[in-house]
Amino acid sequence: VDYEVIPVNIADGCLYRCAFCSVKSGLHFMPRDTVDVLRQLNELKTFYGSNLQNLNAVFIGNHDALAAGVDRIVFAAEKAFEMFGFENHRGGKPSLFLFGSAGAFLKAQDRVFETLNRLPYATFINLGLESFDDPTLKRLGKPIDRTMVTQSLERMVHLNETLSQVEITANFLLGTTFTEAHHQSLVEILGSVPKKPGKRGCVYLSPLIETVHRDKVLPMFHEIRNVSGIPAYIYLIQRL
Repeated sequence: VDYEVIPVNIADGCLYRCAFCSVKSGLHFMPRDTVDVLRQLNELKTFYGSNLQNLNAVFIGNHDALAAGVDRIVFAAEKAFEMFGFENHRGGKPSLFLFGSAGAFLKAQDRVFETLNRLPYATFINLGLESFDDPTLKRLGKPIDRTMVTQSLERMVHLNETLSQVEITANFLLGTTFTEAHHQSLVEILGSVPKKPGKRGCVYLSPLIETVHRDKVLPMFHEIRNVSGIPAYIYLIQRL
């Protein structure tokens, strides 16, 4: 997809506001109402004008749109599809992107993902899981535990095998400032996922900006990628 993606916010803030995050806001999580979403869509339609014919992707924000509920997601997605003229787009099926927390992901019932699967988009949900190691999660200020992260990964794999129009990915952290237990848990748990041809979904491994011994980061990544049953990529939001 072209990286010029139309942004529509259905919620502000984040449930967790983790200590390490470089994109968090100071806001507590608060969903927006449909009036505000419609205002955004009308202003975006005016802003992009005739250039809408060159765009076919929407980001439903902010940090945890999944926690805002399926009704808000569907409302924003369907209205955007209609108002931006995506039904006549010649560039292929439109794409829909959103973030989700482990808590929101595990809380959502199967019908939520079945509903998203019926939208006229290829939908991509990215989860911030970060680590399977409890001390590392605590250090990161992320109020979840190893069980939630493991359950999220298992559900992600299952949904990617059963849904045709929804693909779920997950982020984990990488770096030499983390303990060996964090690294080994990534190797062991991602390595325990069965490898299957054509597997959908992937994991992104993101080095923190404070990483030292940066020359060691790529070998760490390659070790994980080589054993992982899920395709793995390096993610440089904070740069090496």
